[in-house]
Amino acid sequence: MARIFLSLISALFGTLAIASIDCRPNGPVVPRPTDLANSQVVTSALGDLTNLLQQAVDGDVKGSNLANSSFSVALISFSQQDAAIPIWEFHHLSPANVNGTKNLDRDSQYLIGSVSKVFTDLVLLKSGIDPDTPVREYLPSLEDGRISWRDITLKALGNNLAGTPAIYGFSEYYYIKEVFELLGFPPLNNSEFPECGVIGLNSDCDAQGLLRGLLDSYPVSLPAQSPVYSSLGYSLLAIALKEATGKNYTQLLDELDPSTSLSASHGKSSAPPNHPHVVDVYGKGGGSWGYLSQLNIIDEYGIAFVVLTAGAAEAMYPISDAVLATVVPAVDEAARQQAEKYTGLFSGEANGVVVNATVELDSDSIVIRSLYRDGHDMLAGIQEIFKYAYGDMLGLRVETPRLFPTGIEEVMEVAAEGCDSAISAIREDWRLTWSDFTLLQEPGLPAANLSTQTCLSWSGADWVHYGKQPLDRFVFVRDKKTGDLLGFEAPFLRSGLLQKVN
Repeated sequence: MARIFLSLISALFGTLAIASIDCRPNGPVVPRPTDLANSQVVTSALGDLTNLLQQAVDGDVKGSNLANSSFSVALISFSQQDAAIPIWEFHHLSPANVNGTKNLDRDSQYLIGSVSKVFTDLVLLKSGIDPDTPVREYLPSLEDGRISWRDITLKALGNNLAGTPAIYGFSEYYYIKEVFELLGFPPLNNSEFPECGVIGLNSDCDAQGLLRGLLDSYPVSLPAQSPVYSSLGYSLLAIALKEATGKNYTQLLDELDPSTSLSASHGKSSAPPNHPHVVDVYGKGGGSWGYLSQLNIIDEYGIAFVVLTAGAAEAMYPISDAVLATVVPAVDEAARQQAEKYTGLFSGEANGVVVNATVELDSDSIVIRSLYRDGHDMLAGIQEIFKYAYGDMLGLRVETPRLFPTGIEEVMEVAAEGCDSAISAIREDWRLTWSDFTLLQEPGLPAANLSTQTCLSWSGADWVHYGKQPLDRFVFVRDKKTGDLLGFEAPFLRSGLLQKVN
């Protein structure tokens, strides 16, 4: 799956000031939002998006050409109540669609093209087959070919790192053979073309025909050396999985239960966000003549959206961009609204020593504003220790103490204020990152400050311990049933649970 890096600062929303959390751990800035279907800011944005798409279909939006294309758009959240029902969807059936379906909904079928590669990879990951197994173990007939199959694994096929040809047979433009000859190419006999898959000459390839044809195919690159896009590689992966499991591709897909795969174990709305930062969008597109598809996953927010089009190719991109520009700021705001519960003044006493902490949500992320133990400024102390143990060693700036969720959770019984007995709670691990943990450099030499954008904070995680406890590990405790915040802990201070005071 291709990884697309989109900066909300420039790619989506124009020019804004540089964000102060560029140097942060990969993943959510605040916990992924839940119950988006009932979020006022999200539902308002989705209402605006619905109106915008309808106006574009009606021809009221300048520069749009959507009326003559059929399309379906859906927004999905990891926390939605029914994994098979998106939290929002929009469908348009073009009047020009006279030969196909007469009703368009979430169950309508589109040709999705290469988006299917995502599901092939998922089948491999869930099959229980070792992805590092060489292809030749399941497809021994390939051994005598020009390609070094002994060095190609199932994982390499699924990562476009096998160096195999893009396609087989279909890459021959036999139906315009005369055009090739007019351009000066030498005439060829039909026997010089592949035995299958050639449009206008022979039939589609079955598994055995494809394997025979690959014996005289050329590698595009050495295995595992350079990414080479290969649809053929995924066909081979599906054939190998059938040999390994005894099940064909359709049967393997049927075992991917959509009702469980998204369960939560785990003016204009497109105005610039108030909290600009880089958001990673993991996308995979696909297509064929008359069809284009796009699947985008935004892990930071636990959401994904799908765009399926039939008709003009230019319909895909403005729809996809409009969804990004409208949904991302709204979901980001919803996440921040829900993160407010982590803020406040926390206080407690352990072994006769009082510990106080103040946690805030600034314009970027959760920040520890103060941390005191028995009157000592522990935040200043931690900062000095990090400067000595790590910052000064590498010439790094150590400044703003920001907390980011790790996704690590533990369910346990805890004593809560006002409760006679222990309650079931979730302990969330968060890690402290000095957001300005970047290189210091004085100007003077050529290209001075070019390296100052090097982000080294990720290598400082878990770097300093005190009695087996990391100095960058903090814990928020939530009521498992209600989700209410019960308190905050600084384990390296042996603080115990600090109750929320306000």
